[in-house]
This record gives sequence, C-alpha cells and structure tokens, in this order.
Amino acid sequence: MKVGIITDGLEYAPLSIRSYIENLARALLKIHGDDIILLHRQKSSHPLYREGKEILLPVIDKGSLYNPVSFVRRRIHDFFYYVKIRDSLEEQGIDVLHFPDLGRPAPPLCAATLPLRIVVTNHGMAQLSLPARLCYGRTVSMQQVIELKEFLKWRLIFAKRCEALITVSESEKRILCEKGSFPEEKVHVIYHGVSPDFSPQPMTTVENVLKKYGIERPYVLHTSAYQPKKNTKRVVKAFDTLETDHSLVIVGPEQAIQTIGEVKKKDKVIMVGFVDKKDLISLYSGAEAFVFPSLHESFGMPIVEAMACGCPVVTSHEFSMPEVAGDAAVLVNPYSLEDITSGLRKVLTDLTFREELRERGLKRVQKFSWERSAEEHWKVYEKVCYNDHGCAQDLNRQSVRRT
Repeated sequence: MKVGIITDGLEYAPLSIRSYIENLARALLKIHGDDIILLHRQKSSHPLYREGKEILLPVIDKGSLYNPVSFVRRRIHDFFYYVKIRDSLEEQGIDVLHFPDLGRPAPPLCAATLPLRIVVTNHGMAQLSLPARLCYGRTVSMQQVIELKEFLKWRLIFAKRCEALITVSESEKRILCEKGSFPEEKVHVIYHGVSPDFSPQPMTTVENVLKKYGIERPYVLHTSAYQPKKNTKRVVKAFDTLETDHSLVIVGPEQAIQTIGEVKKKDKVIMVGFVDKKDLISLYSGAEAFVFPSLHESFGMPIVEAMACGCPVVTSHEFSMPEVAGDAAVLVNPYSLEDITSGLRKVLTDLTFREELRERGLKRVQKFSWERSAEEHWKVYEKVCYNDHGCAQDLNRQSVRRT
C-alpha cells in the first residue's frame, strides 16, 4: 500500500497544523519508509523532504481563468488543477491520498477527479459551535466572514465525498456527526502527539530565556492567538483580581489584549509576542501555572505541551479540553471570571496540590505520542484501502494503464 500525503500546508498553514503535518509525516516515514510519498506543488527547503520520497506536483498557470474574487471561477481553476495531477499520482502507484488539512485547495471536485481513496483530517470547525464574533479576530471584515462561512460549507461537502475523515477528539467527532451530518463510522478520532522536545528544562536554561524577555519569577503563563475564543480578556481580568506577586506572561500577538481595557496590575502583565519553540519550552518549564480557559478547542495542543514541560494546567471544561486534560488539570467554567480566578488561586497558593498536578500531567502526557498517532493513521489508510479489496483493484487497474 502506497500513501501520498499532501504537504503543501508546511508552507502556509497555521503553526499548529504545520506541526501536525511535519510530526505525523516524520513518524510515518520512520515506521513505513518507502510506502510514504510526500506530495507538494512548490520547491521547498524544508528538512522533512530530505527524510523521504518527495514528488513535486505539476502546477498550471492561473491565466485568465483564475479570478480571486469569484468563488466559482476559483473552483473551476482547481478542477483543472486536479485533472492535471491525476496522471502524476497514478504513475506513482499511490493507493491512498491524505489531505492532512482541509485548507486550500480542497474543493469537492477533487474527490470526483482523483481515482483513488481519499482521507482528510479536520482540525476543528469552531464555526459550527460558536458565534462568528468569537471565531475571528477584529481584523477580519464582515465580507471575509461571509467568504469563510462559504468556504466552510464547501469544506464539509468535500469531506463527505472522501472515504474517511480523521479528527482530533471525541468532542470534535460529536460536533461533526451532529451538526455536520457525518456518518459516525466514517469519522475516526486520532489524538495528536507531543514532540519529545517538550520536556522540563534545567533552571539555568530557563533563567537565560527569562532574562532574554525581561521576565522574573514567579509568573503565570498564557498563550493566545487573535481569536476572541482564546479568552485572553477574562484571563487578564482574573489575574487582575488575584492578590499575588506573580506576573502574567502572555505569548501571542499584540492584538490579543488590545481590547481588554483598564488593567490595574499593568506592570505585571508582560507581552512577549510570538516566541520560537525552544524559548516556549523554557517558558512552560519556568511557569508556576499555565492558564488556558479557551471557549473552544478541537484538541488543545498547548495543554499537553505545558504538561510535558512539568507545568500545572488550568483549563476549560468545554469541548475537547476535559478529554485531553483528564484528571491532570484544574477544569474551570471559561465564561465565569470567578471560576477562573478560583482555579488559578488554588494552583498558586497550594504547593502540595501544584506538585501533584505537575506529576499527573507528566504521566498524562505519555498518552500522546506521534508514533502512536502514526500507527493509528496507518490503520485508517489500510481500512479504506483494503475495504472490498480496493487497493488490489486499483493496482491492477494502474498496471493495465501503464502497460
């Protein structure tokens, strides 16, 4: 069985999805070697391509057919793109094609033009569960929201045309089946892994990173993005009501706290912007608590990253977060300022409890490995490939065509 993985997302996808593609592909290559083929459209210097077989897919000139303003004309353009790459994929003897991101380009026509079994990964559709105002940042216009909703509709249509849909939590599966009308047997839950790079760091390493960003211990860590659903506003307000000497360190864009308003302990709130992975690991390792009461997460990667670094976690009791955190975190109502404050206070003031959470987190995180995730992905590939002897039929058909 040959599996092709579309890796274009390594160049344009959000950081969390880039991490998923890279870590999953690397683990699959380690286990299944030559049976994995990495497919992308543009030349890239990404180190992943030195670890396995890489194929550059043909690209067609956009020409007059492509119109970025017209959704229909973009879909017609994509149709011809997939017609052109069809023969390229067949020549490689690929049986299963995996789209590890339901981002661009993924029109439903793709499923109709490619004569092989298609698996897609859905990383979450918060738009099915939350109001649009909580899913998009303030820089997104109403016209963009309308376009994104239209794109969401086409993503759902595309996913339903595929043989299997992988999603990242039981919570997300329920949403897809109940609100997206997917048949349960078609949706497979596979948890992310966490990179072994995320581990408790020596205090000398941590202190060097803290010095770099002008941070003094003790501190509480919060990571955010531009979406209101990350709940940064309530995190800051909860921190503002705590009687503590701790600082609040926020990793993320400046937009994350632009609308918060007056903060009494302004000198104790430290924005460090985006940081690289190495520094983030040290920030997790040095924090006395990681507070992450998001309104919605499909998985919640920062939860397991913090746990892997030995950082006690306060997170939300909504959607996937209780599923991922288990008994290794304090779960709070993300809509209740009092609940967030109470959960954070308990972790910061009870040293015994904090150490207990730390130990639980280190144990809990062993459940999440990329090797395990890769093997579970492989089982899905096998299921769709060998269903009704599908792969054998495809290989016979391809052999006849090449002859």
